[in-house]
Amino acid sequence: EIELIKECIDWAGNERRTFLKQALEARLMGLYNENERYEEALILGSTLLKELKKLDDKVLLVEVQLMESQVYYRVGNLQKSRAALTSSRTTANSIYCPPRLQASLDLLSGILHAADERDFKTAYSYFYEAFEGYDSISP
Repeated sequence: EIELIKECIDWAGNERRTFLKQALEARLMGLYNENERYEEALILGSTLLKELKKLDDKVLLVEVQLMESQVYYRVGNLQKSRAALTSSRTTANSIYCPPRLQASLDLLSGILHAADERDFKTAYSYFYEAFEGYDSISP
C-alpha cells in the first residue's frame, strides 16, 4: 500500500495536482505511523507542514499536526508531542473542525494529560469529550 501511494504522489506531482499530492502525503504519513516507521513519518511531516502553511489548507494542517503529535508520543518524546498537539488545537480553533477530528484531538489530549502530567481529572474530561465526539458520528 505504501508503494502504491508513493507512485500516486509522484503522478500527482508530475500532473501539478498540489492538493491531491498533499492529501496523499498525509495518508502516507499515517501509514508510516501505523507501520512504526516513525523517522520517515516525521521527515515527511515536517516538509508537508511547511507546504500546508503556505497554501493555507487548515483542515489538512490540523490532521498532519495531530499525526506528528501521535508519532512523537509513540517515540516517547512527550514534550514535542504536547507542542505539536498544542499547535494542532490552536489551528483547529480557527476553523470548523469535523467531529471525528475534534474527537481525535480530545483523545490524544487525554492521553498526554494522563501520561505526562498525571492529571487524571483533566484526562478524564478529555476522554469523555472524545467519547461524546465519536458517539455522535457513529450510526
